[in-house]
Amino acid sequence: MIYGLLKYKVRQIVSYIHDYLDQNLTLTKLSSVVHISPHYFASLFKQSTGLSSHQHVMKCRIERAKQLLLKRELTIVEIS
Repeated sequence: MIYGLLKYKVRQIVSYIHDYLDQNLTLTKLSSVVHISPHYFASLFKQSTGLSSHQHVMKCRIERAKQLLLKRELTIVEIS
C-alpha cells in the first residue's frame, strides 16, 4: 500500500520550497521541515507528488525563472 505524506505536510513542504527557492534546499533540510528522516521523506514525497524532491525544486525554480524573464526587470545573469 502506498500512502505518501499527509496533505498538510505536502503543502507545508511545497510552501517552504517556494519561500526558499534561492537557497540550497537539500534533502536533509527539506526532511527536517516535516521532522522525518531524509530517506523516508524522499520516499514519501515521491509517492505523494510523483516527483522526487529535487525534481520538484528544479521545476519550481524553472517556473520562477520564466516568470522573472517575462517581467524583464532583471537580467538573465541576475535571474540565474
